[in-house]
Amino acid sequence: MILQQIFRRRLCRWLMFALLCGVLSGCVGYRQTLDQVDALAHKGQYQQALTLIDDSQMASSRLSRLLYLMERGLLLNLSGDYRASHQALQQADDLTEELVTRSVSGEALSFVINDSTVPYRGEDYESAYLNYYKALNFVAQDQYEAAAVEARRVDEKLNWYFDLYKGKNSYREDGFLRFLTGLLYEAYGDDENAQVAYRQSLAAYRKQQSLYQVTPPDALWARLLSVLKRLGDHQQYTDLLAQAPPGTIDEDDGGLLVLLLDRGQIPAKEESSILLPTTRGPVRISIPVLERSAPLSGDVTVRVDGVVAGRPELVGNVEAIARRSMEDKKGRIIAKETARTVTKEALTRRAEGQLGDAAGALVRVISILTANADLRFWRLLPSRVELLTVPLKPGPHQVEISLGGQTLTRSVTATERGPVFLHHRFFR
Repeated sequence: MILQQIFRRRLCRWLMFALLCGVLSGCVGYRQTLDQVDALAHKGQYQQALTLIDDSQMASSRLSRLLYLMERGLLLNLSGDYRASHQALQQADDLTEELVTRSVSGEALSFVINDSTVPYRGEDYESAYLNYYKALNFVAQDQYEAAAVEARRVDEKLNWYFDLYKGKNSYREDGFLRFLTGLLYEAYGDDENAQVAYRQSLAAYRKQQSLYQVTPPDALWARLLSVLKRLGDHQQYTDLLAQAPPGTIDEDDGGLLVLLLDRGQIPAKEESSILLPTTRGPVRISIPVLERSAPLSGDVTVRVDGVVAGRPELVGNVEAIARRSMEDKKGRIIAKETARTVTKEALTRRAEGQLGDAAGALVRVISILTANADLRFWRLLPSRVELLTVPLKPGPHQVEISLGGQTLTRSVTATERGPVFLHHRFFR
């Protein structure tokens, strides 16, 4: 009798919490907020988007804290407040490490209900791109060495995730972020480390070309050849030139514009559900999948001082990385959902045995309603990154970036040697 009363009290608490977390909230609040933030960001109204997200429940929610910091940090970067952006992104970086390393014992409740009842820990590629935007913040403040440190940290992170997943993940390298690291080394005159980073980038692109549909960029070949020439390594220069695409030449040893363009948005997560028959009724297993990608609206044209400078090339396919990472996790998610379903079924049968058929039916209904996939993700991440390098003579230049009738004009001042950077975001 006493054990039955204890079980009844525990069951009631579980049902109330399940209703609160899995049925009533369902992460609807944060989704509505991000819908509005997204609409404002598309219009370039970053300050309004910041005000909205700061005044939302996301700012104080333990479950959405990481999402809030990532979205806020990127909005601050786009609005030009680079110091505040770095602060938010650094907090997100620290929180990611804390959440991922947290003991599994602290997530027992999520095992019974769903993953949305624990703080969002982020995806491994989201963690890597925290460093991308932290690097861009330093670049905007001409702190190239600090920017290179941020880009280089991605390697440490990916090695850590590789160990965590016991080698069962495909996102172990990032050719683009290696490429960016080399450009940053060049920016403060460290050609030796630049050529090492470029070689690592080339190896990563070659190894993962089929996974992420990105070939080694022409600009990468050109930068590696230029650095090898400056270092006087004629044999390696000759060997590499023989491997490079036809027509590849090293760029002049002078000023260089590096234009980085973030385009589109990473596809949203949506729920895919399967109803599994059991002797006691249907059981629903839900897993997250990525929506279809939205097509980009054409190609970007770049002019420098009124002359067409070329067309940016794809260097980072964030969407492809996200899709592959989701595929890597699919087996683990299904296994966890299956185990969770077994636990709920056992709870249902126990309720029927100790409290009657009506209680068992109620538990089963709640179990079905709380079988929700975790659909949280860093919504403002781009779907791809494009890059264009343009040799420049020292002095001031006007850069025009055009897409679909929209033209952005920026001024840059090239130095006698080394890159100057421009970064822009197109949501289409």
